[in-house]
Amino acid sequence: MAAKYISIAKDITEEMRTMQQSGTKKLPSEAQFAEKYGCSRQTVRTALALLEKKGLVVKCRGSGSYLADTANNSKLVAVVLPDKSEYIYPGIVRDLQNNLSAKGYSVCCHNTNGRVINERAVLTALVETPPAGIVIEALNNVLASPNIDLLEQVEAVGVPLVYLHCGYNRPVSAVCISEDDYTGAYSLVKYLAAKGHKNIAGIMKSDDSRGLERYHGCVQASLDLGMNFSESNYYWLSSESRRRLLNNNDSILHSFIKDYLKPCTAVICYNDEIAFYLIRALRLNNIDVPGEVSVVSFDNSYYATARAMGITSLGHEAHAVGKVAAEALLALMAGRTGRSAALSWNLTERESG
Repeated sequence: MAAKYISIAKDITEEMRTMQQSGTKKLPSEAQFAEKYGCSRQTVRTALALLEKKGLVVKCRGSGSYLADTANNSKLVAVVLPDKSEYIYPGIVRDLQNNLSAKGYSVCCHNTNGRVINERAVLTALVETPPAGIVIEALNNVLASPNIDLLEQVEAVGVPLVYLHCGYNRPVSAVCISEDDYTGAYSLVKYLAAKGHKNIAGIMKSDDSRGLERYHGCVQASLDLGMNFSESNYYWLSSESRRRLLNNNDSILHSFIKDYLKPCTAVICYNDEIAFYLIRALRLNNIDVPGEVSVVSFDNSYYATARAMGITSLGHEAHAVGKVAAEALLALMAGRTGRSAALSWNLTERESG
C-alpha cells in the first residue's frame, strides 16, 4: 500500500488541474489539506515537497504554495504605479499597452496612492494570482522597503518584473528602465552656466533615488565648472509635500523663495510639475521669469507648454519609456535575458530658461 503522502500528492495533482481551468493560482493551506485528508500537517508538507520536486508546485515562505506554471498561462500584465493619474503615467501606460497588446497581452493598472501599505496589498494579490509579468515603480526607494518579502515571492512564483524609473534591490532577477538622471542634471547646470548663471538653486524630491541622482549631478557640475555651489540653496520635497502642492497649498514654494533662493538666479526643478507651480509662486512674489530667475526642469511634459511661457525642460524620445519597458518585460516573459537601461535626455529650450 502506498504511503499516505503519495496518495495525497496524487489527489492534489488532480485538484491542481481543476485550479488551472478555473484560473485559481494559490493552493489551500497545509492546515486545510490536513483537515481534508484527515492527516498531520507534516504528511501534507511531505506531499507538497514531492510535488515541488516534480516542478508542479512553488512554495513561498510566509505565503503558501502555488501552481508552478501560473505565469506562463496568464496573458495579463500588472502595472503598479504610485499615482496612475500623475501627469507622466497615462502616456507611459498607453505605450506599455500598445506594445504589449501587439504580443497578445492585456494591461491592468494598480494605484498605490504613494502608500507602502497599499503597495503591499497589491503585491499580495499579485502573488496569490500571478500575472504574466509586472511593471512597477518603487515607492520611497531611498528607504528600506517592508515589501521585499513579497517581491521575493513574486520571483519565486516565476513572475518577471520590470521597474520603472527606480527600483528596490529585490528581486535580483528584475531589470530597471531608468533615466540617466545624473548626466541630465549635469547638462542642465552646464546649460545655465553658459547663460551666465553663477548661483543655482534646486528643488529635488527626497524620497526616491532619482532626486538624489539629479542632486548629485547638480553638485558635481557646479564644482567642475567652478560655480558658487551651496547645499543651502537646495530644497527637498517629499511625496506628501507634492500632494499638498496639488491641493493648492503652495506654502512650501513661498518658503523656498524666501529661505533658499537668494542669491540664486536660476532654479533646477525635479520635474515640470514643480516648475509650473514655482513659476506661479515667483510671479506672486513679483519675481520676473526669466529676467530675475530662470527655471528649468525634467520631463518635457504638457506642463512645460501649459502656460504662455514655456518651460525649458529635459525629455526623451516620444514613447521611449513605455516602449523600452515593454520590450524588457517581453524578453523576460519569453525566457530571454532582460537588460536594465538608463535613457538619455534631450533638452528643449523655451522661454523660462
